Parts: sequence; structure tokens; C-alpha cells
Amino acid sequence: MLRAYFSRLPLTDRVTHWWDLWAGLATGFFNGGCIAFLSIAARRVGVSDAGMALMLTMPYVGALSGILLGHLADRYGPMPFYLWPTLASRCSPCCW
Repeated sequence: MLRAYFSRLPLTDRVTHWWDLWAGLATGFFNGGCIAFLSIAARRVGVSDAGMALMLTMPYVGALSGILLGHLADRYGPMPFYLWPTLASRCSPCCW
């Protein structure tokens, strides 16, 4: 079924879908393997409940904001939606 779907796509789209499929699988393994144990490690270090909730929800907030930024970039042009979030992430206190 997947092979028939890929055969109808142009070559560049096939390669993009293939890498996106592997990226999704790697993200699934990462989320299942690491984020499940993040709360245990955070509790042992002494992180508060609010800090632990913030750490566990940030990947999902980032994924949802990526969808929003993708829609806005498609509508208004990509440069401001690349520049400002990248600048904000580089200047965050976590990177200091």
C-alpha cells in the first residue's frame, strides 16, 4: 500500500516523504524512550511540579506552534517566521 502511494509521487516528493517518515519514527522512539523517564529524572533532581509540567509539555507546544508558523509563513512569506523564533530560541536563558 505504501509502495503504491510512493510510486505515484514525483521523485523529489518521494525522497521528502521517505525522510519525513524516518524522522517521525525517530521522534516516536525518542518520545517513548526519553520523555517517559524525564519526570523520574526531574523528580530526583528536585524540580518543582510546575517545572516538570513545563518540561513535559514544551515538545508538544513546539509542534503546535510549528503548524501555526507554517500556516502564517505560507500566507505572509517565510522570512519573519523563521527569523524571530530562531532569534528567540538562541537568546533564551536555557542557552546561557
